[in-house]
Amino acid sequence: MFQEDGTTSRPKVAGRIYSNYWIERDGKVVLSEWRVALLEAVEETGSISAAASRQGVHFRVAWRKLQEMEHRLGAKLTTRSIGGKRGGGTQLTPEGRECVRRFRRITEGLQDIVERRFQESFERG
Repeated sequence: MFQEDGTTSRPKVAGRIYSNYWIERDGKVVLSEWRVALLEAVEETGSISAAASRQGVHFRVAWRKLQEMEHRLGAKLTTRSIGGKRGGGTQLTPEGRECVRRFRRITEGLQDIVERRFQESFERG
């Protein structure tokens, strides 16, 4: 907005800005905040079913997303064991853990930068 002296003022907007980051290959999502959180949940719970529940989706959705990631990356991200004392489970492979680590390294601090720029552009007069 222009003021009488020719300078511009910034409109004040109260609120919060959100951002989301993802990696695509050939126009299809490979890794995203949600997908990496799913991988982390699998690693923490040892179960696709428990990870799906934690992410608020049906088992089949989580299973499909894991398969999509593996296919699009061309790497095995999880390993499954059947039976045993605890009834089997799922864990991340070293490649799966490395994908999580790299994605988190890339996105670390980006939300802080976006929030700071939002404040500079809209919240301060």
